[in-house]
Amino acid sequence: MPITNWRTFAERAQAEWVQLGTENDLLITPVLTLNQLADNSQLKARQMVLAEQHLVAGSLTGADIPIRLPATPARAARPAPQLGTDTESVPATLIA
Repeated sequence: MPITNWRTFAERAQAEWVQLGTENDLLITPVLTLNQLADNSQLKARQMVLAEQHLVAGSLTGADIPIRLPATPARAARPAPQLGTDTESVPATLIA
């Protein structure tokens, strides 16, 4: 079935597209929402679901860094800054 416009995608549910792709030997996977991400069995098995405590926002869940290097494991150095935290400091480093 040729897809002639993007409305075609809206006419079927995500699960239908995944099934159609799987049945036709296409490499296909759904794009997950943040809520779906935390419940995904593949991400849980790879220990990719990251839960951290933010000083202001509280408990946050998200995806961990996807590249696994045993000798040099990657980790976020700190939680994301609050909106506006770096408004003055980042541009100052670019101008200097």
